[in-house]
Amino acid sequence: MTAWIFQSDPTEFDLDGYLASTPEAITWLVGDSSNEINTGDTVYLWRRQSSNNANARSGLIASAKVLRSAETIPSDPNTAPFWKKVRPPSSAAESRVTLEIARTGNKREMLRSEWLKDDPLLRGMRIFSAPKKPISQLTPDEESRLAKMWARVGQDWNREESLAGLWAYVQTLGITVSKKGGSPVEIASQRSGRAITGVYNKVMNFRAIDPRDLRAGMSGAAKADKLLWAEFFDEQTNTLNEQGIRDEFTRVWEQSALPTGLTDFRAANETFDGEVRNLANRTLKELEAAYLRKEERSTANRSSSRPATKLSTVTLFEREPLVVAIGKVRANFQCESEDCKHELFVGNDDRNYCEVHHIEPLAKGGADVIENVVCLCPAHHREAHLGKNAPKLKVYFQSLRAQVAQ
Repeated sequence: MTAWIFQSDPTEFDLDGYLASTPEAITWLVGDSSNEINTGDTVYLWRRQSSNNANARSGLIASAKVLRSAETIPSDPNTAPFWKKVRPPSSAAESRVTLEIARTGNKREMLRSEWLKDDPLLRGMRIFSAPKKPISQLTPDEESRLAKMWARVGQDWNREESLAGLWAYVQTLGITVSKKGGSPVEIASQRSGRAITGVYNKVMNFRAIDPRDLRAGMSGAAKADKLLWAEFFDEQTNTLNEQGIRDEFTRVWEQSALPTGLTDFRAANETFDGEVRNLANRTLKELEAAYLRKEERSTANRSSSRPATKLSTVTLFEREPLVVAIGKVRANFQCESEDCKHELFVGNDDRNYCEVHHIEPLAKGGADVIENVVCLCPAHHREAHLGKNAPKLKVYFQSLRAQVAQ
């Protein structure tokens, strides 16, 4: 099934008023998209920003299912009172689908467009790139993310969601709180299904609760937030159990969500990351010398530089910690993408958080060697895998490593 956004202009039609009349089913003009929209498809109804009413924000206000695919039928006469004078309803038979409303949000339950523009995955939706198009299709990833946010918007935060906000607060203690991709706020948002703005506000709530934090916070913390804070804050010693919060976040939002067979992978990955952190304390010269010695010892025992694999529910590559450590230290923990302007946040090891990317992916036969890796910020790492400019980035990274080798 496919998911769509149907957009309504409040200067032409009062969609809010029409939905408030609780119609059993509604019809929608689909024009050129008539052959693409099928019975059972998901539809999100979007109110465009009103130029006449500043309070009528743009965003998602309802969801529906397609009951019947496109038919050549006239406009529903029940919509007549909701059309504005600037554009009276057409009585002509045109291509329309029939929708069953699944949920209509109140003012608190609207997914505002500015929240979605903050989201690294959703800011690329066609509703933003082609805002005048009345109908736009969602990618599967966009629909999955949007559905998760739509399910939670306007609902009270539960303990698990509040925990995601508290974890983000702990991860950003003493540093600027960022909403950018790869930041603790964005990670907590993806895990919990809450909007990035909502998680950011929750971080500010915990800042206001924390008696040790002298920075300005945000009032309005919920009862669940205060109860959660009491779980981890010792008033007598005026200390916060930060590691306990991180462990609980992992238990609730990471380990419990892993598919069967990946628990061992998480343990192995944590060990690998620990090795990289320790190696990164050495100088680049020491790391490169150790790398060369290891390469010389292993050359006689292997036919290529491809990493070994392990059997599991997924294919796991045994990466070399030295390669990752050299990739980070060589770049001085900075993004090597050309003219990168993304702000890096400080990780748990007190260094810029960055990631090592294999220019030729291991899964496609790439070698686990220092000539095949670059150090990237989280945003450029995602773009290198999923972005439209991924091929151009790959060419640039290859030329970068070739220059270093010369």
